[in-house]
Parts: sequence; C-alpha cells; structure tokens
Amino acid sequence: IIHNMGLSYSCLEDQEKSLSLFQKAIEIWQRVLSEDGYAQAEIQLANGYKNICRSKIILHDYEGAREPIDQCIKLYEKIVYEDGRKACTDYLCDAYCLRGIILHFLNEFAESVEQYDKAICIFEKMYQAENRDIYAKNLALYYVNKAGVLVSMDELKEAIRFYEKATNILERLVNRKGLSKLTMDLGRAYAGLARVYFFMESFDESVLPLHDKAIEVFERDTIPDFIREALLAYRNKAKYLRKLNRFKEAADQFMVGIKRIEEFIDLDTSSEFRGHHAHFRIEHSNDLISLGKTSTARMELEAAIPVLEVEAEATGNLFFKRAVTEGKNLLDKC
Repeated sequence: IIHNMGLSYSCLEDQEKSLSLFQKAIEIWQRVLSEDGYAQAEIQLANGYKNICRSKIILHDYEGAREPIDQCIKLYEKIVYEDGRKACTDYLCDAYCLRGIILHFLNEFAESVEQYDKAICIFEKMYQAENRDIYAKNLALYYVNKAGVLVSMDELKEAIRFYEKATNILERLVNRKGLSKLTMDLGRAYAGLARVYFFMESFDESVLPLHDKAIEVFERDTIPDFIREALLAYRNKAKYLRKLNRFKEAADQFMVGIKRIEEFIDLDTSSEFRGHHAHFRIEHSNDLISLGKTSTARMELEAAIPVLEVEAEATGNLFFKRAVTEGKNLLDKC
C-alpha cells in the first residue's frame, strides 16, 4: 500500500513525498526479506529502488539516482541469473535502460551505451525466438535511446543506423498495427534522425520528408507533450530550410509554429508556452532580416524580447536566456 501511495504521489508530481514513501516501503521489504526469506520481497525491493531512481531522474538528481539503480540491477541480476526467474528479464532490461539514461545525463557516454547494449542484446534474442510486439516495442525504444547517446559521442553515422532501426519497427507498430501509444516515440525517432543530418551538415532536399513526418506525427494529438514536440519539429524544419537558403519557406514555417502556439496559449497560459511564443518570433525575425524586411523584423523583436526576458527570469530556462541574447544581437542588425 505504501509503495502504491508513492506511485500516486509521483503521478501527482510530488516527487519528494513519493521518495519518502518508496523509502519506507523499501525498509519494510528489507525486513520481510531478512526475517522470512520471502522470494517475492526481492522483486518488490528491486521495484522500490527502481522507483526511487525514477523520482530522482525527474528531480534531475542524476548523481543521487546512481545508488538506487545499482541496487536495483544487483537484485534483478540475482533474480534472473542466479534464481532463474526469467519472467523478470523485462524488469532487468528496464533497469539497464534507466542506468543508461542516468549515465547519459552524467556525460558518461561509453558506459551509457554499454547499458543499452545489454538490454538490446537480451531483447534481440527474445524477439528472434518469439516475434511479439512487446519485444519489438522495447527494442525500438532502446535503439532510440542508444542513438541519442551516440549523437552526444559524435558517432553520427552509427546514430543514423539505430534511428533507422527504430523507425522501421515503430512505423510497423504505429501505422500498420495501430499501436497509438507509440506515436510519440515514432515522432521522436523521425525528429532525432532529421537532427543527425543537421549535425552532419548534410543539407539536402531528401531530408525534408523526415521533418514533415515528425510534424505530422506530433500533430496527431493536442496534449502538451505532443505540442512541445511539434513546436520543436517546426523549429528544426525551419532551421533546415534556412540552411538550404530557402528563407521565405523558413519564415513561413516559423509563422505556422507561432499560430500553433497562439491556439494553444488559449488553453494553457503557462510561462513555458509564452516563452516559446516569444522565441519563435525571434527566430522568425531572423528570416525576415534575410529577406530584407528589417522594419518588420524590428517590430517582432521589440515585442518578443521583453516577454522572453520575463519568462527566462521566471523559469530559469537557459534555452530562453540564450534566445534573449540572440534576439538582442538580431536587433542590432536592424
């Protein structure tokens, strides 16, 4: 009951409360395990450590997440490999993935890749032995996560290979099998692949469909998470068009994003979306300057910069702070 209460508080975004409840649950299961040797207690104990890790990740306490995930994996490896309870293999792989996420944030890239490789190796064997959608789904998510780490390592060609493996699986599951819960993951795979080509400075018309696919997928829903990803996809496509010297189309793309945010601001007045709105106007002004429309660009900048300064101060968002500097530099050009 205490552990489930922790999960409930985590869903309510009260991570501090959930952490204290998970810790209490762990203490109980440790006592049960030491006194009775109840086998199920090991699994519950491992789950408790895993959920502490998840809460710490949400709180951006990546260093603090190390110990609980190490404890979790130690228990699951014993459960799976020593005790032979193969039904817990999925849980072990999930823990490897969490450790991979933590190590990625801590800039320990090679070690992060090693964790994903452990999970990928297990699930590739499971998928080959039994062609189940759940195995394919997990494989695709591990491929996407590994590709993200490879980008951080500047191993871009290898990142492309894993993003493509992921999109091949996710396209089948989402578009042909109708597993809509994976729609977000498919969009992120398209967007990730498009970003890699940008980092490679491979500016070619053939990459634009990847941006379009990402936008189309993210526009399938209107919940905040999808809107955030859609805005990022609009921005990425506009920046790519800019690299192709297609400034008019880039400006139009930013305008689509601006209008999309304005529709959403009516439903969600959070500072995050006001900040995105101002940032898009700054980006839009950049293309207006390239098109020689400096007076219009100046009006956009003079309206957007003060708003973004307020939101950057209120949220501490470094992305917004950099955009303020970018906007002031552009204003000097006008």
